Amino acid sequence: MEKEERKLVQRLGEDTAYTFKGLYKESDWLKYKYRFYLSIPIVCGLVSLGIHQQIPELWLKILAVVSLVLIFLALLGQKQFESVNSYRRLADEIKTIYDLAEEAYLLNEFENYSELREQWSALREETQKYPIGVVGRFLSERRIKTEMNLSWLGGEYGEQ
Repeated sequence: MEKEERKLVQRLGEDTAYTFKGLYKESDWLKYKYRFYLSIPIVCGLVSLGIHQQIPELWLKILAVVSLVLIFLALLGQKQFESVNSYRRLADEIKTIYDLAEEAYLLNEFENYSELREQWSALREETQKYPIGVVGRFLSERRIKTEMNLSWLGGEYGEQ
């Protein structure tokens, strides 16, 4: 029975680790994207003001169009960009479950597994409001093994 419980706790740890890391990487990506959307128009504006006599008129119009498009994208995604803190708050709650699962595994104390599973189920429903996009998934899968100690999960993680 203990071996089955250990496997269940490991699975819970893996699920929470990937979700936690995915939410954090998605929030990082959203923050980066928002800064990009706002900084490029500023740079384009400064360039067009500073050296407008050396740049052909067509290029000035192209800079203006790029600026307008990026500002428009920033405005369209404003609600999503404002959710960065919510992504991080949810990720921190999931990280707490991950830490408790790791502790239970290492101490061979599986009595609280059902409570952890209930907490995870409740938070999983909340993750539906905060989707992890392609970039967030890519970054989390690429970085999770180097940024987290997952050796307690065994398998491919134990080979770190």
